[in-house]
Amino acid sequence: MELFFYILYFYFLLNKNEKCETESLLNSARYALLYHFYLLILTYSNELVSDLSFPLPVYSIYENLFISTAFVFYYIVGINKVHKAMTVGCPFWELIIPFSIMIPYFFSPGLHILYFTISMGLYGAWTVFNKEQILFLFNKFRSNDAIQIVIICLLGLFFRLWYAYPYAAFDLVGYSADGPVYFKSALAFSKGNWGDVNFWHAPFYSLYISVFISLFGESSAVVFYSQAFIGTLTPVLIFLIARKLKLQQAAFIAGLLVAISHLCIHYSVVIN
Repeated sequence: MELFFYILYFYFLLNKNEKCETESLLNSARYALLYHFYLLILTYSNELVSDLSFPLPVYSIYENLFISTAFVFYYIVGINKVHKAMTVGCPFWELIIPFSIMIPYFFSPGLHILYFTISMGLYGAWTVFNKEQILFLFNKFRSNDAIQIVIICLLGLFFRLWYAYPYAAFDLVGYSADGPVYFKSALAFSKGNWGDVNFWHAPFYSLYISVFISLFGESSAVVFYSQAFIGTLTPVLIFLIARKLKLQQAAFIAGLLVAISHLCIHYSVVIN
């Protein structure tokens, strides 16, 4: 796949007189990225869907829901490209998406037939209902930063508190390798016992979590929940940075992905 897009890149370099070369190259790169993402979820790559650290059944539900949503989204894009090719035509590199939809039917067709059926239903609803009204509401939502920040913040907070609960309930300070060391140093900082602080393990982090312990009590639950609340600010900051960089369309998506990313959730909560 990478070889194909290298060939495409050199093709455009040899045809610099074409007016749309830059736009075409960018579009081909976007489709390459989307196709790569599809292959990652199709193979259950650890880059995207490795299990969350604490093995509760609800975490498997989270992972499966993420995978299912990603497949449905990808199939909707593929259906749209087929519809576009049949009506007005489309560049050849866009056809990689609808053709790639056939891949999973060689391995597990049953589940992907369900994904494809859901995608067809959603796409059909989109074509039947009032597109102008939907687009108007979508554009109004996209131009309202406050609503987008609230959605990102609420999702980020929900997933982080949900993830923090078992750590707090079962006192899982030792679930990460360095957690007990940081927590012990934080307790020492909060009591003023500087001699008990382990300065070989990033003492400023222990000093940081000692603030929560001093304010709310000497419990690991205090640290887990406090970090969950603070971690909720990260996707909001990502959104604001993207807005500042004039990435209007990507800002909400970037903030949303950080809000629901299992790696971001994990490292927002654990003592590590």
